[in-house]
Amino acid sequence: MRIDIKKRCPVLGNHTGGLSGPAIKPVAISMVYQVAGAVNVPVIGGGGIMNAEDALEFLMAGATAIQIALPIWSTRAPPWIYLKGWKPMPKLRG
Repeated sequence: MRIDIKKRCPVLGNHTGGLSGPAIKPVAISMVYQVAGAVNVPVIGGGGIMNAEDALEFLMAGATAIQIALPIWSTRAPPWIYLKGWKPMPKLRG
């Protein structure tokens, strides 16, 4: 949540917002690990992925695929920049 100190009211229309980005990465990785161990369907990991190391953590926790959003939104770089040189690495999955 944020408060506009000049207007003395919440900045967001619904008053509170969600939590995203690096702050939720440890929780998201834990959830991927738990879900991937409990189901037999692909699991998509996301939440706080800012670089290749973050992505690898999700894959090693059991994610089949990952979602990258914040680095693209914050830099306005085209999404394929983050995938350059990536090759399938199935042995990384936990």
